Amino acid sequence: MRSWAIKSKIFLFILIVFYLCFTAYKLDVRVVPDEAWLSAPAYTFLTQGKMSIPAFKGDPDGRDRICLGSPLRVLLLAVAFKVFGFGVIQGRLLSLVFGLLTIVFTYYLAKYMFDQRIALFSSALVATDNYIFLTSRTIRPEIYLAAFLLVSFVVFVKALDKKSGVLFFISGLMLGLAVFMHINGVIAFAAFSLIYVSEYGLSGLRKRSYWHFAAGFAIILLSFIVYLLLLTYPDKINYLLGQYLIKSQMHESRLFPLFSSNWLIYSLQGEVFKRYADFISFPFRLHIFMVSVFAIVYAWFSRNRANRMLLIMILTYIIAFWLIIANKNVRYLVIILPYLLILIASSAFNFFKKFFGKFKFAPILLLSLLIVTQIGGNALFLYKFRDSGYNSFISRLKEIIPARSAIYGPITYWLGLKEYSYYAFEGVSFKRARDDLNAKIYILGSRELNEIDSYGVAYHSSVELKRGMEAYFRQHGECIGEVENSFYGDLKIYSLE
Repeated sequence: MRSWAIKSKIFLFILIVFYLCFTAYKLDVRVVPDEAWLSAPAYTFLTQGKMSIPAFKGDPDGRDRICLGSPLRVLLLAVAFKVFGFGVIQGRLLSLVFGLLTIVFTYYLAKYMFDQRIALFSSALVATDNYIFLTSRTIRPEIYLAAFLLVSFVVFVKALDKKSGVLFFISGLMLGLAVFMHINGVIAFAAFSLIYVSEYGLSGLRKRSYWHFAAGFAIILLSFIVYLLLLTYPDKINYLLGQYLIKSQMHESRLFPLFSSNWLIYSLQGEVFKRYADFISFPFRLHIFMVSVFAIVYAWFSRNRANRMLLIMILTYIIAFWLIIANKNVRYLVIILPYLLILIASSAFNFFKKFFGKFKFAPILLLSLLIVTQIGGNALFLYKFRDSGYNSFISRLKEIIPARSAIYGPITYWLGLKEYSYYAFEGVSFKRARDDLNAKIYILGSRELNEIDSYGVAYHSSVELKRGMEAYFRQHGECIGEVENSFYGDLKIYSLE
């Protein structure tokens, strides 16, 4: 037994090394807009002592003055920039670390709930999963939230077993900190409460231990609310609604209105044809979806305590995504992937043991196939975007753009051109950039502009940029250079001087 424990730790160490080497390879490829505006508040916090997005000068939502990003996420990103320097690779290193923590705590949770064999395969599935891979190399909060929720979940399960009020309180604190990473962490409070009810019944909600958990969560949540109100003084509620709830120029409301048949149908269509369609469409993922559905159904009928806890966590998020979350980004599923992948590993071993006892190696072969195909998908991702290295792309832009220029372009390029006076079309209209901010350099042809119709709404006057501004610049400006890239777009850089 001790020999097996040592071997499992060695395997976990090898898995972590593989994850770090493979996921960190060409870490600056395929930079997306979110990474710039999520990095900006951390940068301005370090340099100006406030959290804002300077490229959104005069933004109607006020993000050039105050950006209500989750504070813990901003602070941790600021620490990464302070230690490693500012840049896309440095920011992504933080995501890489949280991906590593997700692997480790998946192993620990699966080992605690099942055994070392399931723990090893679960952590291997997490280490190679396409979306864990993608979010672990992107400056976005999903992987941060996944790691924090795992820690809170582990402590909560141990609190149930030990009937420890202290552990329940710590779990609540950790869950509150997860909300500081991303607001979707609030959903986990409902999931944890349902798990508690599944253990003790509805009367259990009157137990002191549950209120220890709720108190820990409330302490952090109330401090978050105070933080928001202090930051937004004197605008307060209206300002909060502007950045969190109401429809803005950028995209639709973050939350749907409740209990409307129209939005229930519309939201379900978004779940099916956007979130889950994207989940399947990543290379080699149809079989992952099919195995996931099987694992959920099998766990539902197996009446296993551990499976029940995992199912509650998974299904609570799936239902909440449908009922209240307007954003149908597939990456949100990363939050529940560790629990789903543990469920897949445990279901595979239990199913074949129960119904096909003679095929002892069948679950190992099945899970190994999933792991290998996910590695293949990740390799294909790196090959597909091999020419989208951000730093080399920005260097080509800098060769063309004169020093100390005021630039107008997509927010994505701000990460590499922050030393310029840079204005992003996602937050600044063309007319304002030209007439009020005296922008002289304009970047046209970017992927963001070319895909503008897919958002269904216009980024201020960016549709005008897409459809008519090239003619304007041919007449009033000068094309000073071109940069072609299969991912970022075939750019033309114009000067109005």
